[in-house]
Amino acid sequence: MMQIPTDQLKDYLKRSGTEDFNGFSGELEIAEHGFCNYRIGDDYIVVYHMYGNGSHWDDFLTNLAVRNNKSRILLTTKRNPATIMRKFDFEIQGYIMQKEIKNGRNS
Repeated sequence: MMQIPTDQLKDYLKRSGTEDFNGFSGELEIAEHGFCNYRIGDDYIVVYHMYGNGSHWDDFLTNLAVRNNKSRILLTTKRNPATIMRKFDFEIQGYIMQKEIKNGRNS
């Protein structure tokens, strides 16, 4: 697990609503445009966390996919996906589901 390296990143996490986040898995790119935490898979790039200028990160991830001969970029969002679909040509492929477990039992 990667440690949060800068105060700038801590500020991005706070503004993105994930200030209690304590680490990253995979690669981490930090820029004046925010940050992007991702991993390169067999035929895809999966984005774990991203914050900042959407156009900048879309260009970054598209170029990264091309350089690594990957055909897909996968990500999740807590925001309305319609904007991401419209602006960056993503499409919905499924759903992420969550189940809360408290005290060893379903909530």
